[in-house]
Amino acid sequence: FVFAVLTVPIVVLFIAPFFLVLSSVPLFHSLVILSTGTEPEQSIGYANNIAVFAIAVLTVLAVAILVGWRAHIRAVSDDRNKLKTRHQPEGRQGKLLKELVQVIWSELVSDQRQIPKICWFRSGSMLGHAYSHDGIQVIEVSHVLWKRLISQDPLSIAILRHEIAHLFHGDLPRIRLITALAVGAQAALNCVMIVGCTGVLIVAAAHLSQFSGNPISLFKEITGILIVSGLILIALPLAHALVRRQSSLLYALIEMRADVSADVWGNGQNSLASSIKSERSTVPTTLMELGGAYLSPSLTHFPTISRIRLLSNPEQLATPKIGFFAISLALPWLMPSTAAVMYIGGGGAAHTLTTGTILTLYIAQIVMLLVSQPSGPISFRRAMIIGLGLVVAQGLALVDTAPFGYLLTHLGVSIAIPGGFALGATDAGSYWNDVIITFQDMASKFYTAYGGVECIFAIFIAAVATRELSRIASMLSPGFTQHSAILLTVLTTSIATIVSSHDPWRGAIMPYFSEELPTVFDVPWFRLSFPITIAALTLFIIHVFRQSMSVVRPVR
Repeated sequence: FVFAVLTVPIVVLFIAPFFLVLSSVPLFHSLVILSTGTEPEQSIGYANNIAVFAIAVLTVLAVAILVGWRAHIRAVSDDRNKLKTRHQPEGRQGKLLKELVQVIWSELVSDQRQIPKICWFRSGSMLGHAYSHDGIQVIEVSHVLWKRLISQDPLSIAILRHEIAHLFHGDLPRIRLITALAVGAQAALNCVMIVGCTGVLIVAAAHLSQFSGNPISLFKEITGILIVSGLILIALPLAHALVRRQSSLLYALIEMRADVSADVWGNGQNSLASSIKSERSTVPTTLMELGGAYLSPSLTHFPTISRIRLLSNPEQLATPKIGFFAISLALPWLMPSTAAVMYIGGGGAAHTLTTGTILTLYIAQIVMLLVSQPSGPISFRRAMIIGLGLVVAQGLALVDTAPFGYLLTHLGVSIAIPGGFALGATDAGSYWNDVIITFQDMASKFYTAYGGVECIFAIFIAAVATRELSRIASMLSPGFTQHSAILLTVLTTSIATIVSSHDPWRGAIMPYFSEELPTVFDVPWFRLSFPITIAALTLFIIHVFRQSMSVVRPVR
C-alpha cells in the first residue's frame, strides 16, 4: 500500500509533467511553422523554464485530482443505487439468513448495532459483495448463494465470511482510495499522451508542408519522426501499466486477506481450500489465466489454483508472493530503455521507482513474517526461493537499461538521417555492430551488479538471513514489542536498501554520497545480501534486548 501511494505521485508529478513540457515544445514549434511558414527566430527553451514546468505539474495534478474524485463519487453513487434496487430477504429463509450473518458478526464485534444489512439479487452463480453507504454496511448475496447458505454448505459459508471480512477490516475505503488514485493517474497520463500524439502529428504535418525533396526522402523523414516519437511516448503506456498493476495487485492482496480471515473464523486454515477443491462447479485455472495473473496489469483476484496453494501452505501464505510481484519490478526497471525517461534526472525517476519497489518487497517480507508469527522457522527451500528473489531484485537496481533506449533511438533516427547518431556510418554492418556493443555493455552491467559466481553466495546468505528472520519472528509475542520490532526493522532495512541500491549516475542521493560508501560495497555478494542481513540483525538485537529486559532480578 505504501508503494502504491508513492508510485502514483511520482508518476503523476514527475514523469507526466515532463512529457507534457516535452510534447508542448514541438507542438508550439510546429504551430509557428504552419501559421507563418518560417522557423521561430529564437529557440523555445520551455523544457528548462521553471514556470512552464510548474504549470505542467499543476495541470497534471488538477486532472488527476478531478478525475480521481469523480471516480470516488461514482463508486459511492453506484453503492447507493445498489442499495435501492436490491431485494430484502423475507420469510423463514430470510430470517435464517439474517441470523446466520448475526452469528458470524457477533463472534467478531461486541457491538450488535453494527450488524451488516443483508439483501439479495438474482444470479445463477454463487456471488457475494460487500459495500457501505452513509455508515450502513451491506452484504448482498445471489439467490443461489442464499439457498446454499440455508443448507449450511461449507463453501457458501466461507464466501459469506469472506464478504464479512471486508467489512470487519475496513477494506472498502482502501479499495476506493486505491481506485481513485489509479484512475486519476491514468487520466493524467492519457491527457499527456493525447498532447504528445498531437504534437507528433503536427511535427509530421509541418515537415510535410515545408519539405521540398523527393517523396522517398520525405517518407523516410516522416517515418523516422514517428518511430523516434513512439520510442519517447512508449514510456507513458509503461507508466500506465505500472499504476494499474500496483493498484490491481493491492486489490488482489486485499481479497487474499479476506480469504485467510474466512478460514481463521471457520474450521481452520484449509477449510476454504478444501471446499473449493471439492466444489463441482469450480472452473479449472487455464494457462492463460495463470499467465495473466503474473503479467496482466488488470489482476483483481489470484487464480483459483494459486488461492488453493496459498491457503494450503502456511509458509507461502506468510511470505511474499514474489512471482506476482515480478512485473511490478520489471516495469520501472524497463522505463530507462525508453528514449525520454533516461533523460529525466539522468534516469533518476525510474531508479527511484525501482528502489521503491525493491524496498516494498523487503517491507512485505518483514511485516508478513512478524504479523503472521510462524510456529517456527520456514523451510530452507522456501528461504532459498525468497533469497533468490531478493537478490535478483536488489541487483536490478544497479543495472541501467538506458543503453537499450539509446540503441533504439539511434536505429530510429537512422531511418531519416543515414548513420543515425553516428553520422557517415551507413552500412548495415555498422548497425549490427552497434547492437552487439549494446548487448555487450548490458552483459557487463549484469556481471558487475551480480558478480558472476558470487551471486550464488549472496543467495545463500539471503536465504540464511530470511530463515533467521522467520525464526526470531516466531518468538516475538504480539503487542507493543511486535509493533516496535516492525518499525525499527523496517527503518534500518529501508536505509540499507537505499544504500545498497545507490547508483552514482542515477541515484536520488547526492553524487558525493558514493564517495563516502565503504569499499566493501564494491563487493557484489555483500551489496546484494546487505539489506536482508541488516533486517535479520536488527530483529536479533531487538530479541536479545527484549530477553535481557524480561529477566527479573530479585530486590535486596
